[in-house]
Amino acid sequence: MGASWALYRIALGVVEASEQGQSVCSILDSLEESIRRAAGPMVPPRWLSRVLREACARGADPGETARRLIDYQSRSIELAVSNASQAIHGAHTIITLSYSTTVERALRQHARRATIIVGESRPGGEGAILASSLQSAGIRVVLVPDTALGRWLGPGSIVLIGADAAGRGGCILNKVGSRLLAHASKSLGVPTYTIFDATKVWPEEDCSRLGQKEWEYEAEAWGTVRTPVFDSVEPEALAGYITEEGILPPGEASLRVLAERLLGSVVF
Repeated sequence: MGASWALYRIALGVVEASEQGQSVCSILDSLEESIRRAAGPMVPPRWLSRVLREACARGADPGETARRLIDYQSRSIELAVSNASQAIHGAHTIITLSYSTTVERALRQHARRATIIVGESRPGGEGAILASSLQSAGIRVVLVPDTALGRWLGPGSIVLIGADAAGRGGCILNKVGSRLLAHASKSLGVPTYTIFDATKVWPEEDCSRLGQKEWEYEAEAWGTVRTPVFDSVEPEALAGYITEEGILPPGEASLRVLAERLLGSVVF
C-alpha cells in the first residue's frame, strides 16, 4: 500500500466514524497510535494525526477536517501533475527509477513524445512495473539496470523522480540510487526534478530518520546482502520541486511554505 493511498484510507475511516457519531477527539491518542502502527514511517498518514490534533484543539469538526485533507491531497496531486509540464516540455529523453504513481501520471500526461529510460530499481524491481505500465499506454520505454542510467544523461534529457518524503534542510527521500543519479545528472548539466505534494513534507525531521529501512537479497557467489531501501538527496543536487504550488526552488523554505499552506487549507 502506497503512502498516499494509506492516508486516503485512514482518513476515510475517520470521516465514516465521525458520521456515525463517534467522538474522534475523545479517542485521539489511541487513534494516533493506530495510525503510527498502520503507517509506520510513511509521512502522509502523519498529516492526519497533525490536522486532527489541531482541529480538536480549535474545536473544529475532526470528521470534516479529515474530509478536507482527502480533498486537499487529491487536488494537490492533480496540480503537481499539471505543473510537471513546465519541466518536461521539450525534453526528448526522461530518466527515472523506482515507481511513483505521481511520476507515472506526469509522464502519461506530458511525455508521450519522449523516450522514457527507467532504472530497474533493484532490489525490489519497482522500475520494471513502471516501465511495463508506460509501455502498455503506448509510450516509448527502455528498461535498463540502475548502473546504466548514466549513459542516457545528455543534452535534451532530464531526470524526474518521485519522493517518499521531504524533510529537514530540504532533503528528499527516494529509492536507493536516486542520490547517485541526481549528482551524476548535475555534474553533466542535466536537471533533476522531484515531484510530490505537501502531504509528503515533514520539515521537522531528517530524511535519514524518515527512511530507516533495509532489505535483504541473495547475491550469487556471495550470499545475503543488506541494503538501505532509501536515499537522501540533498537539495543542492536538484533543479526544482514540482508541487501543487508550481516548481519551487529546492530547500527547506519551500517545504515549510508547502506545510503551512496545507495546514491552513485543511484546519479552519
